[in-house]
Amino acid sequence: MTKGIFSTAVVGLAAVALFQAQAPYPRTFTDSLGHTLTLAAKPARIASTVLGVDENLMDLVDPSRIVAMTEIAKTMPDVSNIASRVPAEKAIVRGPQPVIDAKPDLVLTATYTKEIADALIARKLPVYQFSEWGSVDALQKNFEILGQLVGEEQKAAAVLNADRAALATAARKKWPKPVRAVYYSEGFVFAANTVPSQVLKLAGLTDAASEAGMTGAVKATATTINNLKPDVVLFGEDSDAAAKETAAMFRKPEYQAIAAVKAGRVYAIPGKHITTTSHLIVNAVTDVQNLVAAGMR
Repeated sequence: MTKGIFSTAVVGLAAVALFQAQAPYPRTFTDSLGHTLTLAAKPARIASTVLGVDENLMDLVDPSRIVAMTEIAKTMPDVSNIASRVPAEKAIVRGPQPVIDAKPDLVLTATYTKEIADALIARKLPVYQFSEWGSVDALQKNFEILGQLVGEEQKAAAVLNADRAALATAARKKWPKPVRAVYYSEGFVFAANTVPSQVLKLAGLTDAASEAGMTGAVKATATTINNLKPDVVLFGEDSDAAAKETAAMFRKPEYQAIAAVKAGRVYAIPGKHITTTSHLIVNAVTDVQNLVAAGMR
């Protein structure tokens, strides 16, 4: 992300979408695939098939309005930011049938869960598919759209204002000197056009991989990381076991040859903060700043 947190185009689209969503019911929405759904009234039986949407919903609506959520949301606290908040009686989504059985008046899914979405659309359920997950802007835009879909525009605006305030606070952080950072996960360094890269930049760090001209997730070895000459290395994994495995990897001789690693400047970000596809991605920015600042003391 090179032009701030929100581009003019995103703000413009948000304003148009908000204006449209404030119209009285019935309200009509069209997702990125061109699928249209019309809501006759404020949804009271909402189903989600995506963890990021689960997390967003829990910050927007009373749980009594949610009839189905993903299994991951409840059973995988290493990746779910809401595991302790999911009511035990909620239907668990492992495929389309639990959603159908829950009789929802709004189904929230994603283009990458096409099999589930297609099955639900075939049953003529009111489905909206989210499609953009590749930037902090996109994750916040998804939250705004969700607020419109569930009829909670004002609450969504309040949450996003708090998120933006947190990012503004992070932007005011002044480091004693420029800090070159590398983000690593599952054998890859994450560079330009990835959410982790944006998190590093929002924390006021220099993303060494992006600066080197890398884009996306790049397969990485100890040599790859060493060539980037990072001051700090950060990583986040989707389970405690995987985090321990990565930490052990950095103790190997080839990784100890990296100056930052040898100096102990390798920091683990909670996996559920850095891998989330919800508005809670802002927590990762705070994590990065706190970890790096603590290492400087």
